Amino acid sequence: YPFNDHGKAMILGCQEGFVKLMADAKSGVLLGGACVGPQAGELIHEITVAIAARLTAAQFAAIPHYHPTLAEIWTYPAEELAQG
Repeated sequence: YPFNDHGKAMILGCQEGFVKLMADAKSGVLLGGACVGPQAGELIHEITVAIAARLTAAQFAAIPHYHPTLAEIWTYPAEELAQG
């Protein structure tokens, strides 16, 4: 999911970058993620926790994220994965 389509990133002028999630096609369990761009070091920790907890994309997408924050950008690819 690109930063240039995320409201908080636009407000901050940080539109270069993206986040990406990977999940098992059958179980939906998150397998990995990537973050390239502003605050990447702060954003990636959320995915490491989700992977360690063996969350599915649907479970991760259901976790409330404050708005507006950069961290809520993870919910967009998670929702897409959860919908299949």
